[in-house]
Amino acid sequence: MDSLSTVHSPSAYTGVALVLLALLLVGIGYAWLVRRLRRRARNHGYTAFLVVVGNLLVAVGYAVLAGLEAAVLLLLCMAAAGAPMVVEYIDDHLAGLAPAGAEQERRLDL
Repeated sequence: MDSLSTVHSPSAYTGVALVLLALLLVGIGYAWLVRRLRRRARNHGYTAFLVVVGNLLVAVGYAVLAGLEAAVLLLLCMAAAGAPMVVEYIDDHLAGLAPAGAEQERRLDL
């Protein structure tokens, strides 16, 4: 597997700069979409999945720079570290939701 550290041509640095710029612009657009979602429903329960999508976007940019093999390895590392966090987030979010029918019961008590 070739590393970027072994490449010292100006075109390689231009490619890196273009990928970083593309990731910055995609990140700005993605942040705008996430902000719209949070304005509609603050406790939407999708945060963990939004982080996963963001990581996938980074992996795509990394694949352009380092190759598919390195990007797949990066994805596997992120999946190993992120899977427990996603499971914990889902568990915490579901535990915080009111049981079905609880909203109606509270209204009847008033």
